Amino acid sequence: MIVYREQRSVTGPVEALRALGRRVEGLPSRPDHDEVVGLLVDLGVLEAGIADALAPTEDGDEALGRELRRASVAAGHLVAASWRREEAGRWRDVLGRRLDALAVLGLPEHVEVRVPEGFAQYGHFPECHLAAAERLFRELRPPSAICIGIRSIGTALSAVVAACLEDAGCLVSSYTVRPRGHPFDRRPALSDSLRATLAASAGALILLVDEGPGLSGSSLAGTAESLSALGIADDRIVLLPSWDPAPETLRSAVARRRWCRHRRYVSTFEEVWIDSGRLHDALGSAPVRDLSAGRWREELIAETVRRPPVHPHHERRKYRSRGTLMRFVGLGGVAQARLARARDLADSGFSPRPSGLAHGFLSRELVPGVPLARGEVDGELLERMACYLAHLRGTFALSGSARTELGEMIEANLAGLPGASRATRLAPFGDEPPVAVDGRMMPHEWLRTPGGYLKVDALDHHDDHFFPGPVDIAWDLAGAIVEFDMAPDARGALMERYRRASGDRTIAKRLPYYTAAYLAARIGYTSLAAETLHGSADGEGFARSRRRYAAALTSGALESPRRTRSA
Repeated sequence: MIVYREQRSVTGPVEALRALGRRVEGLPSRPDHDEVVGLLVDLGVLEAGIADALAPTEDGDEALGRELRRASVAAGHLVAASWRREEAGRWRDVLGRRLDALAVLGLPEHVEVRVPEGFAQYGHFPECHLAAAERLFRELRPPSAICIGIRSIGTALSAVVAACLEDAGCLVSSYTVRPRGHPFDRRPALSDSLRATLAASAGALILLVDEGPGLSGSSLAGTAESLSALGIADDRIVLLPSWDPAPETLRSAVARRRWCRHRRYVSTFEEVWIDSGRLHDALGSAPVRDLSAGRWREELIAETVRRPPVHPHHERRKYRSRGTLMRFVGLGGVAQARLARARDLADSGFSPRPSGLAHGFLSRELVPGVPLARGEVDGELLERMACYLAHLRGTFALSGSARTELGEMIEANLAGLPGASRATRLAPFGDEPPVAVDGRMMPHEWLRTPGGYLKVDALDHHDDHFFPGPVDIAWDLAGAIVEFDMAPDARGALMERYRRASGDRTIAKRLPYYTAAYLAARIGYTSLAAETLHGSADGEGFARSRRRYAAALTSGALESPRRTRSA
């Protein structure tokens, strides 16, 4: 099954570094903490992209790589000082000088950068690694350490860890590596010079920093295995992951073995942000209830209604405090983009109004309302959906072509299913521009309120690491039709109302292909979720959903909706 998509883009590193330098110049000596975290995140993304370009086959110890590390570690110092509420003018100036120096070096003209999913989606905070590094130093007191970040997100996280240890008086060298190979068996490829440097590091602790482990744990474990092969003792290799799972849950045999051999230092979001009161201080009201990992269902959906399954690892952090919902929308520049989208949708009457943004959390009023269920469709909802999707197409269209790489995903995910042959014969029609779509047209994402229907969770599913990404708005129409299990008359009415609202005259010709793509993506996702959560109620729920999506392939879902006179 193909479930994940790559989130990559191309940028010019010289101009990007100069832009970061301009941001640093504008910082006061006691800067806003979110602003310096954003600098760290954005610099880490750029450093990882440059490092990947400089080391396409193996990671080394080149002068340019060392200069990049110095700049990121300076940003780590800036974050640490801001978090401790200390005067940060010194590190602001150091970071500015190091960015200026980098901009005149022999950088590649263009580099490919990747979105760090933990910062953008899953609520991994560099402050948690800062706290873990502080505890490590208190307990171990290492005089020297080598800090290795696992690219991509480990680039920024390791910069914070290195800065923390330097602040404590530890002599630190820092590198980043990119583990390569099969997702369940990744290993870094190290140059002879870097291997020699690490092998000669007698007495220094080797710290491996990443957001993982994921399903396999192979990135951290494979790197530890490579270090062990250099003769480095297991007790000198220390792991700083984002969480500490039971070893038997990791799919990589190397990870299961390695996880027990090494000391691990982890500080959780709850310890660092909630128990400390820092989130309360920022938001002005204590998060009294954690609604993450599907707990929102208990608050919002009655027990008598079948609740939708959720994959807890794929949900964003969210908290309820009195009448406010606080939802994680990302660190760095993505958070401001999502705030702007939230304001636009609220101004247009489609979504609840945001009330603030702090530390990656968007706050909004918790609007009284009842989530819809599959099959609950009336004329008012169809009109609201049509106007909403027309608004997305008109407001959030992007440059380029909407012909994303969906064909391989359709063929792989539908292989062997009844109706697959017809679905795989469909082809895109026309050259519609891509749209930052909703991507979540599920019934429970629509609320029936006293003021009419509202769409929630509408900010960022076009920009996560699942399909589709920015795509033809036909994806959202297909999603609405499939998820609400619309009868032919309702499908036709939705299409007619959408045509009137948008002026989109070719939607009927484009819809069958995107319906096939939507079903293929959901079949892939629910298959993965059912397997991962096997034996749980959510696992059973995803298995039911998969059967429903598969059945839709032969139930007429791929037919173009017919026009209706009543629309």
